[in-house]
Amino acid sequence: MRTLTAQEYYAEIAEFYDEETKSPIMLAEDIVLFDFLENEGLLQGAVLDAGCGTGLLLDHCYRPNWEITEYRGYDFSKEMLDKMKSKWPSFRERLNRMSFLDDHDKIGGTFDAVLSLYAGLNCLTRPEMSLAFHNLWKKVKKGGTMCLMTYGNVAPEDRETSLHNIVTDKKGYAYTMIEESVLYTWLRDLSDSTDDLL
Repeated sequence: MRTLTAQEYYAEIAEFYDEETKSPIMLAEDIVLFDFLENEGLLQGAVLDAGCGTGLLLDHCYRPNWEITEYRGYDFSKEMLDKMKSKWPSFRERLNRMSFLDDHDKIGGTFDAVLSLYAGLNCLTRPEMSLAFHNLWKKVKKGGTMCLMTYGNVAPEDRETSLHNIVTDKKGYAYTMIEESVLYTWLRDLSDSTDDLL
C-alpha cells in the first residue's frame, strides 16, 4: 500500500477538514489556543499565518473590530487554500500558495506576529525545520514574536506522522494520530534578539 505524500493527504482531506476540527476535544483545544494568542497580544497589528490551511484562525478570531491590521496567510496545499478562499473571499488577495521552504521574500514586509499553528511543521524533517525557522524568522519585525506549534515529542525524522503517513484505505485526520501530547515548541519574545535566528 502506497503512503500518501503530505500534498496528497491535504488534498484528500480539504473538503472535510473543517468538520473534523469541530469535535468537542478539538474545539476545546482551539478555545485554549486562541485565548492564549489573544492574551499574549499576538492577534493584533500585522500577522503572518504560516500554513493557514482552510483559515481556522479567521474562523475563530475574525470580528469586525479585530485588532489585526494586516493579515497574510500561506499554505502549500492548493485544495486547502481553495477552501479558505471560498469561506473568506475578502481575504483572497492576502493569500499565497507556498511552503515553509520557499523564499519568504515574496511575501512583502515584516510582521508583528508570525504564527505557525497546528501540524504544518510536522510535515518537515529536522533539516527542513531549520530552514523553515530561518524563513519564518526573516518575516518577524524587530520586537515582534514568532509562535510555532508542533505536536508530540518525537524527533521529526523518527515520527511516522511527520509526512502524514496514514492508512490509505480510510480517510482520517492526522491530528488524532499524533503521539500522546500537544506542545508549543516555543514562544519567544524577539525584542532583544539579533537578526539571525540560526
